Amino acid sequence: MFNEDKFHKIIRQQDLDGKNRVWEKVENQLPEEEKSILEVSNGSTLAISGHKKVLIPVIALACALILVVSAILIVIYNKGKSTSISYYGLDEYSVTSTDLTLKQYNEQLKSPLLYLDLYEGTEYFEGTIYISNDNKKPICIQESILDMNTGYTVELFITDKYTQMFFLDKFSMCENEYVYNNIQVKWALGVLYGMAAFEYNDCKYYLQVAEPDSEEVIIDYVKLLLS
Repeated sequence: MFNEDKFHKIIRQQDLDGKNRVWEKVENQLPEEEKSILEVSNGSTLAISGHKKVLIPVIALACALILVVSAILIVIYNKGKSTSISYYGLDEYSVTSTDLTLKQYNEQLKSPLLYLDLYEGTEYFEGTIYISNDNKKPICIQESILDMNTGYTVELFITDKYTQMFFLDKFSMCENEYVYNNIQVKWALGVLYGMAAFEYNDCKYYLQVAEPDSEEVIIDYVKLLLS
């Protein structure tokens, strides 16, 4: 599904970029006359102006959490590991955030994950990874985005086809059927949310729209996702 060497190269580059951002924050917090960096010793001690030292316990640690969370997105795409259904209750997974969007993930790793390209100009974006408490591997990706064109908040959840999540059980209420590009979609329109669910390329997709005006809103987002 992907080139592992290319993936690690991307993560190493992200790690370097993350370190540079941390150094910038350190420099910005120093008085103007102390911003000259004279040496870095052993990658963990920064000597400033020849007499003051700021201890940085391996700067990568400051960025590692975000980078590792972003990196584990790739794991959810490993195929053939299991053909039995795994169900996760509320106490069987943990949740953490990620800054890497599905669009960035696709562009960097050439993955075929579907996504809603609503990122530009949005005032709200939140990426979330759900991780199994048992084996510490990711089991679900979630993105929440405010569509600035329509004003709707749209949520997208992705799992592999063998994973079921407790909080996604509500999508079983999707009893209406719609076919687009030969993909069978099930959808439902409620008072608070409109929902749709379908399977594509060995992954399950769950789409939720807050307070849609009509069923056409749900169908339009399905078409956008599958286009």
